[in-house]
Amino acid sequence: MRKNLRNKILAKYDSHCAYCGIHLEYDDMQVDHIVPIFRNDSEADMARMNVNRGADTIENMNPSCRSCNATKSTYSIKKFRKRLIEDVYRLRRDSSKFRILERFGVVGQLKT
Repeated sequence: MRKNLRNKILAKYDSHCAYCGIHLEYDDMQVDHIVPIFRNDSEADMARMNVNRGADTIENMNPSCRSCNATKSTYSIKKFRKRLIEDVYRLRRDSSKFRILERFGVVGQLKT
């Protein structure tokens, strides 16, 4: 990807991850396709999965930190957020340490 295009993508969110807001350096930024482009999937695969193929345009690209990009994967933004909320509920249910961290205010509490 051309350097000037990467700089434009990074500038879209003033050098911050579009998802979690952490400050990004140019070399640490990953480019996330908002609507995934599914490069290796055929049109038949796309129809079977009931998803649309995103465009390889700046409007469909966001700056992302490595962890948000890896976690978002091919999810839509709505599904990505839903997955994160489900992860919090799962941690709360399964991890006593997480519940302690919530009580001490180390992690924010999510309303149930």
